[in-house]
Amino acid sequence: MLKYFLLLFLSTTAFSQTINFNVKDEEGIAIPFCNVLLIEKSTNATLEFTKIINGIGVYSVKKKYTSLIINVQSVNYFYEKVVIENPDQDKTYNFSIVMKNNHMKQLDEVIIKTPDRPYSVKKDTVIFDVAKYRDGNEKKVEDLLKKLPGIEVDVNGGIKYRGKVLETVTLDGDNIFNSNYKLGTKNINIDMVEQIEAIENYTNNILLKGIESDGKVALNLKLKKGKSDYSGNLENGLGLKNELNGAYYSNSYLMQIAARVKSFTTLNLNNIGRSDSFFYEKQNSKSLDKKSEEDFKTIKLLSDQLFAPSLDPVRFNRNNQFFISHNNLYKFNKKVSLKTNLNFIDDRIDSEQRVMTQNFFNNTTVETNDNFIFKKKPKVFTAELELRINTSKSSLLEIFSKQYFESTKLFSDYTKNNSLAYNNINISENYLGINKVVHTWKIASNKALQGNAYYAINIIPQQFSSVNANESLIQDSKFKKSTILINYNLVGKSKFLSYTIQMGSNNIKTPYLSQNSIVGNNTLFINNTIYNHSRVRINSGRITFVPGISFTNYYLSLSSSGLNIISPVNTVIIEPSISAEYKMKGSLFTALYSNTRKPIKEENIFIDRVFVSNRTTILNKPSFDFQKRNAYSLSYFYTDLSSNATLNMSIQYDKNNGNYLSDFTIDENTVVVKNVFYEVYNTLLSANLRFSRFFEKLKTTATSTSSITATEYLNIVNSSDIRKNNNQIINNSLKIGTGFASRINFQNTFSHSSIASKSGVTNRVESIQNSFSMRTRISKKSSATLKSDFFIPNLSNSSNSYHFVDLECGYKFNDNINLTLLANNLLDLKSFNQVENNDFSAYISQTNLTKRFFLINVEFTF
Repeated sequence: MLKYFLLLFLSTTAFSQTINFNVKDEEGIAIPFCNVLLIEKSTNATLEFTKIINGIGVYSVKKKYTSLIINVQSVNYFYEKVVIENPDQDKTYNFSIVMKNNHMKQLDEVIIKTPDRPYSVKKDTVIFDVAKYRDGNEKKVEDLLKKLPGIEVDVNGGIKYRGKVLETVTLDGDNIFNSNYKLGTKNINIDMVEQIEAIENYTNNILLKGIESDGKVALNLKLKKGKSDYSGNLENGLGLKNELNGAYYSNSYLMQIAARVKSFTTLNLNNIGRSDSFFYEKQNSKSLDKKSEEDFKTIKLLSDQLFAPSLDPVRFNRNNQFFISHNNLYKFNKKVSLKTNLNFIDDRIDSEQRVMTQNFFNNTTVETNDNFIFKKKPKVFTAELELRINTSKSSLLEIFSKQYFESTKLFSDYTKNNSLAYNNINISENYLGINKVVHTWKIASNKALQGNAYYAINIIPQQFSSVNANESLIQDSKFKKSTILINYNLVGKSKFLSYTIQMGSNNIKTPYLSQNSIVGNNTLFINNTIYNHSRVRINSGRITFVPGISFTNYYLSLSSSGLNIISPVNTVIIEPSISAEYKMKGSLFTALYSNTRKPIKEENIFIDRVFVSNRTTILNKPSFDFQKRNAYSLSYFYTDLSSNATLNMSIQYDKNNGNYLSDFTIDENTVVVKNVFYEVYNTLLSANLRFSRFFEKLKTTATSTSSITATEYLNIVNSSDIRKNNNQIINNSLKIGTGFASRINFQNTFSHSSIASKSGVTNRVESIQNSFSMRTRISKKSSATLKSDFFIPNLSNSSNSYHFVDLECGYKFNDNINLTLLANNLLDLKSFNQVENNDFSAYISQTNLTKRFFLINVEFTF
């Protein structure tokens, strides 16, 4: 009900009509922010608009009204309306308005939607209409995601939304992929999807919805109506490589969507460079207790990774892959569900690589050459099981198990310094088992208690042998890490405050064994902790403060063959943190500070030499001193959905006190690295800028990215004093893509990179890359795409450049059948040289490339 007093008196100014506002709530407190609409009653047209800040406002009316409606609006209040018939332009109107809080009639959902817009907003979810963002060039879900405002897709398929790493991608609200969402985004045809929902404050636990305040983000794919039961895609291609070798590509998926069952199965076989190894990459997803898969892993000391140049893997990944994945969610009833995720990959990769290195220090230069002919045979199988039982409306029991098995055999013919030839074999096994039981109790509508119990084990045995006519080296090594972790988490939320309190214990035991022809290691590292982590989130209008503090009691022990290497340590560590957020329409400012202390890592627990290659051995001088880290960051993220524009800026500064310095001893044949803890500082400064916008009149999207990373670190080289080193990496790129209604569209990305290392003298390498594609719609059923990638790996030697040309022609028989002709590496480039550097070395890495191939591909969608 409107409560106001209207006083009319003659204005001292005879030429303008003025309205004075005094707006309060029912308790007499000024309303912080109001919108005022001036409406002509006869036409119901809004002709003028103003704002009132802190309850007081003055406005001079500019239009002439026959009958004036003044509409006063504010969030969380019922709007108030005043009508003035035949307003007098020579008078001043004074209004004292009391607005009534609308808390007695709050809506569960508020939907803001404009029919002509390609998106809508529903609470903390943005819903993108797929059809309105398509221009005909998209095939898979990932292709469209790259065009949506606020969403970033990196070169490996990783996704961020509003600057945050994505938690998962769900299908019609069900999470069947977990953090391995690339299986869906890289394979599902965009024709299957009607809407893409970008969700903030996501949680996979229904009892924590509206309580958990970790700010997780996720995407949901809403499938088109009728895309139920079984649907999928069959894609098969055959062709020829150079020397008349066969080329093949087969990629298919089957998706089932039913009331009780959701499943997604994909199969890929190819020898043209496509890799599906992303399914066992590092997983960033974390549960409520902040634990992720990485917390339970130990290290693989002998790397079996091949050098990867800065190219699309299709250019150099000479593979022969078989990959299959099955993901299934079955709902027995409303209370019980079972999810299984099974993945298997078997690959054979051939690669020829050459590394030419110049080491410069102490006014001398040491040159080395390493030539490899690799045959790599990785096999990986993963099985995940998740059983969820809603034992009551306020209780949820979750049982989770992941079993990971990896076997990688790496064979190489190796030539050192163009003279000494070796046959190398590196066999690595990797078993990871994570078993977890989670019980969540919803104590009240805004409060929950969660208990977690883990048992995890990671075993990585490795065998390395290197043999030539005069000598042989055989080494066995094994890391084994077992973890028993129990914690309880209390989470709660009120109107202005939310909190998380965690208490737990973590017992980690890591033995390491190694034996080679020179020395052996037999160490046992114990890291037992009892901890309390607390965090409060305080909401004050647009500003949010998040102070936090952690108390951790560490017990550390390190022994060798039963004797202590270092005296055991029992100490308490305090780690404070605070962050602040400021939100306004489309914008988010974030500031963060944290102080952390980390104990010794597993890679530093052994004391005698371990071979990691024919040339390099490493050893350590362990210490229980903690690495102290102070981290500061500022970020700004802006999204304007109406203009399809995003701006993301961030800056981070880290200062570490206490680090393991590498002491290098280098000659023509060997490199010995000894890691020793010093109370010295290392620093890192990084800044990032990304801007993207769709220009409607030009039908063009432009995306600009820039980043700079500067580090200061210390090391020792060939008995030198401690050296202060600086490293600076600068990357810039500009991407422009068109969406014309005409037959021809373009996309061009230009990138520049600079790497500068300084320790006395500066060693700099600059490179450029330009990727161009042109798509032509020949007819309604046929199209062609020409792609060109141009590289100069080192601008100081611009004559050494590389130009890749690819062609793709497509013909659409009907809505279900497509025919595609692929021609890759038409200029048949044989190898690629990449130039890199550090503070004491410059090296050129040469890699042979995937051969030119032609492929005819038939695709059937159902």
